[in-house]
Parts: sequence; structure tokens; C-alpha cells
Amino acid sequence: MSPWFAWVFVAAGTMLWADLAAAQGRKPKLPPGLDPGGVAIAILSTGIDYPSSDIAQRLARDGEGELIGWDLVDGDNRPFNAKAADTPAAWGGDANALLRAIGQPGRRVVPVRIDPRDPVSLAKAVAFVAHTPARIVVVPMWTAKADEWVALGMAVRGFVDLLFIVAAGDEGKDIDREPVWPAAFGHGNVLVVSAPVAQGAAQATRSNTGPNTVSAIVEGAENSRMAAVVAADALAGCWGQLVGRFKGEALKRALLAEAAKARPGSATPVIERCSASGAAATPR
Repeated sequence: MSPWFAWVFVAAGTMLWADLAAAQGRKPKLPPGLDPGGVAIAILSTGIDYPSSDIAQRLARDGEGELIGWDLVDGDNRPFNAKAADTPAAWGGDANALLRAIGQPGRRVVPVRIDPRDPVSLAKAVAFVAHTPARIVVVPMWTAKADEWVALGMAVRGFVDLLFIVAAGDEGKDIDREPVWPAAFGHGNVLVVSAPVAQGAAQATRSNTGPNTVSAIVEGAENSRMAAVVAADALAGCWGQLVGRFKGEALKRALLAEAAKARPGSATPVIERCSASGAAATPR
């Protein structure tokens, strides 16, 4: 790991204990619990409602029951956002709905709250994840401004052992012609996913397409950000053995070989749900 990335990680996690206590005093306490075990999935978002029992039981924890996660807005390990449901779709939408799509058992979530106002927070998030058990990183967000993603692009290239499952976006675009980021990175350890195009759906509600950019369509997902979560859930829940054998780009290739099926009339394969997937219910 380069000195630059080492510095980013230190910057992401360093703060005075007094400041940490003050910040956590303004937030709800994490409900008591144990680590659920299984494959760890990191999800980047604008924050979650971790006091909710159905979310708390999915969270990765250390040996003392403390959350394995981080808040890059407040600089603590309580990535709380009471208004998560108000988050724009392009920044992940309601992260609580995304976490609820992660099945049980066999998966655990490492939540990282990024700051949409600070593009460098995306790189800091990756640096933090690299020091956790997670080797799968869900990035359910996008914009058309390449400069907002430069720091994340450097982190993706730097941490090659991580597999980034990235949303293609939900604007009805052909992103081969009108690129969005981070889908447009083209890095080997980035898996770009989209949702099926519903017949009769308005252009504004369709997930983005582009056979040269989109790696796979995820069966049953209603939008691309949910597609990223469902793909990660399927990998962790049904092909978890691949996570132990492969890393980064090799893990991406292994997942596509195992889970992706040809779709008649389309150059883009489909990642199918599997019976062990807890996200089989209709995503919210």
C-alpha cells in the first residue's frame, strides 16, 4: 500500500477520544449484539438507522460487540443518519432499504457513511474498509461529474484486493455514450451492475444500460443501486467460497462465471438470484 493511502486511512480514523465521546453522545447507542458471522460486505452510504433491530442484527461487530463501521462526516464509528430516507437516489437513496436486502445468515455488513460534499471521503472510506474483514464493497451511487470521483478512482486502483460492485445509475442513459462515474472507471476490480428494463417504464425511471460498461444485469432488482446490493448478497450468500479463494478482479471473473447467465437478445449477462439469497423478497 502506498504512503498516500496509508495517510488516508490514518486521517479517516484519527481523532481525540474526547471528540469521539462528544460525537457519540449526540447519537443513539448501538443496540447490544454479537457479530452475525459470514462474509462481510461493506456498503458506502450517507448513513443508516442502526438502532432498528432488523438493521442492527445484520451489522459486523468486533469481539466486544462494537460496530465495525465508520462515519466520515462525524469521525466516529456511529454512521447514523435519521434522514437516510431523504437521500437522493444518485447518492444511494435510503440506505436502510439497501441493508434490509442483505440476507441472513451468512452475511454481515460493514457500514461506512461518506460525505457527499467531500469527494475525498470516498477514498477514506475505501482505506477504512481495507482494514476490515470486508473484501466486497458496494457503491450504490453515481454522478456525471468525473472530477467528483478522482479520489475514489485512485483508491480503487490502490486497493486491488477489493471487489467494488457499482451501480450503473438510474437515468435511462446509454452510459457507453453518456458516461457516469464510478461506473466509467473501467478498472478490473469494478463490477458494474444494472436492473432489468421494465416494459413500458418511463425513460426517467429506467436503469442505465451500455454493454461496454455494464458487466451484468441483476435479476429481480428494481433499480441499479439495489442491483449492486443484491449482487453482493448473492456473492456472499451463495458463492461465498469464491470470496475465500479469489480477490479483486479475479473474484469478479469468478462471480460472473458462476452466477451470470446469457440473456437472449442481449450482450449483457444476467446475475440470477439463488435459493440461499435472503434478498429474494421484493426489494424496497
